[in-house]
Amino acid sequence: MLQKIKIYHLILIFVSLWNILIISPILTQSYIPTISEIVYSSLHHICHQYESRSIFLFGTKMAVCSRCWGIYFGFLIGTIAFPFLKKHLIYSKWYILCIAVVPILTDIFLDLSNIHESIIITKILSGFFFGILAAPLLVGTIDKAIYELLNNNKRRNLCTKNQTNSSRLYTVE
Repeated sequence: MLQKIKIYHLILIFVSLWNILIISPILTQSYIPTISEIVYSSLHHICHQYESRSIFLFGTKMAVCSRCWGIYFGFLIGTIAFPFLKKHLIYSKWYILCIAVVPILTDIFLDLSNIHESIIITKILSGFFFGILAAPLLVGTIDKAIYELLNNNKRRNLCTKNQTNSSRLYTVE
């Protein structure tokens, strides 16, 4: 049980650090522009970072667009809520991700068909909805996979050690 708690805490630390990185305008404003530039250029590979679709913090564009920020922030909230929800979660229900992506696809479709203009708030909310639903599913799956991997390695090492000890007992010299 202690090992599972440690795995969850490592995941939470990673998700928290990721969320801190995406608010790199604070780094720009705090006279650490080199780190900010590294963050912006690194995240450019996973987000378009268009100014018209981004949130500005202290007059500086965030490192990701508003929808990505909603996803990451929702994922952080979902990760924080995971320990309180895990008794009620079923990790094998991957259709939850299909449900979670519906608001994003609806927002994009309505914008492309000129029925409704996709604005910053709809992008943030649709991303947040996806992130908060995806987090418990993914965190639970990652937590379980790492826990099983570590336990299988321990069992394998124990079996190898026992086989080595037992083979010594039957060796005739």
